[in-house]
Amino acid sequence: MFNFINRLRNFDIKKITPVQVAIGIVVAVVVLGVLNFLLSLANTLLPLLLGGAALYLGYQWLTSRSEDVDAKLNAIKREEALEKAKTAPESKTKPVTQAHEERVSRLSVEQLENPETGIKETNMQLLLEREEALKKAEDEVKQNVQAQIEERRKRLLGGEE
Repeated sequence: MFNFINRLRNFDIKKITPVQVAIGIVVAVVVLGVLNFLLSLANTLLPLLLGGAALYLGYQWLTSRSEDVDAKLNAIKREEALEKAKTAPESKTKPVTQAHEERVSRLSVEQLENPETGIKETNMQLLLEREEALKKAEDEVKQNVQAQIEERRKRLLGGEE
């Protein structure tokens, strides 16, 4: 290695023989031929590979159904929650499953088909109605708690205000 570096450092273009020039030209032609072959191969195969990848991704996109995936995920989550509830003690089982079922029912809304586009869409009116009903229920609970706090305060103060 050091000998090669030393020869490159001491290289003198005036001392090149005609045989060395001929070998250099042949090597240069071979290197250019190999590069030309590699580039033409890449130029031929690259569009085919890109087209194949595009077809594969298009097929995957067309065959995927997000509604099915969402339904499967919800079913899996429900099954996991039920399994956890079954392993929990009996006293804790009912509130956990009821709360989970309430959340699932609150979040899952039937989808209606849009007559203009033919696409299934979420029934937003039903969601809004459920949200308003939940807010009303929360307000009633808050008022009930406030009333209990006020009654307790009056009792502790001996009925004085």
